Amino acid sequence: ELSFVDHKVLRGEFVRHIRRTRPEVILTHDPLVRFKRQHADHRVVGQLVLDAAYPISTVAQCYREQIVSEGLSPWQPGDALLFGTDQPTYISDIAPTIEVKIKALLAHQSQQSAFAGGIVERLHWRARTIAEPHGLVAAEEFLHVQLGVTLPESS
Repeated sequence: ELSFVDHKVLRGEFVRHIRRTRPEVILTHDPLVRFKRQHADHRVVGQLVLDAAYPISTVAQCYREQIVSEGLSPWQPGDALLFGTDQPTYISDIAPTIEVKIKALLAHQSQQSAFAGGIVERLHWRARTIAEPHGLVAAEEFLHVQLGVTLPESS
């Protein structure tokens, strides 16, 4: 449970990962969901990742040991896509990769009890439900937060 974790340390790990991988787009949980159920740990992770992405990963004085000892440099992701949102603003066509997504989710060992009873069918149904109004076969929805660079048009 993340309520017992030192958030400054965990946020520092997210900053380190951003500085090391230098992503243009980050994906995380929407920490401000109002009308959907969401696990408390997901809210915490979403907020810490967003805090790490902006402004902390851009400031050399924040987690300075990463700059001095590890040779990392500040980095600003261009955008964040927040999943599990109740305010989607960006639709992504996942038809070519939905089976990869399902395989990855099924490998998530700590979630096996949540995946019992038709999870594959539910994932396909959800992707279809999101996709159909947009003329797609399978899609995911996100809340797009612009941190810097602009994303391509939503599908």
